[in-house]
Amino acid sequence: MTEPKSTRLAAYSELADGRPHAARAAGMDLVVVRVGDEVHALYGRCPHRGAPMAEGCLAGGAITCKAHGWDFVVATGESPGVEGERLARFEVQVDREADEVRVDEAAIVAWQRANPQVFEEAELLG
Repeated sequence: MTEPKSTRLAAYSELADGRPHAARAAGMDLVVVRVGDEVHALYGRCPHRGAPMAEGCLAGGAITCKAHGWDFVVATGESPGVEGERLARFEVQVDREADEVRVDEAAIVAWQRANPQVFEEAELLG
């Protein structure tokens, strides 16, 4: 039996507490956020207009989109300000000894298939 393929998102040591970090897996934008000892990976584009969430800011356990102020709780992906909206959340594997944060690539690919990207990546979406 083969191990599931995982993708390295970041070095744990480069994740500043409370600062969003841009990453990609299987060609998809993600935002990685460390809050204390916990690391979270979420879909990296705001569902409102596709703005990059890694350009947002974190306060009180929620990341806020820089473009229009939509916020999302990093532990759940849910938006307290916009009912029914959420960012997909992906489980990460943190190996502090190897200084790596990884995600299961199959989970990313499965989510992409169910949720096709609806914007051109090079578009400015703000």
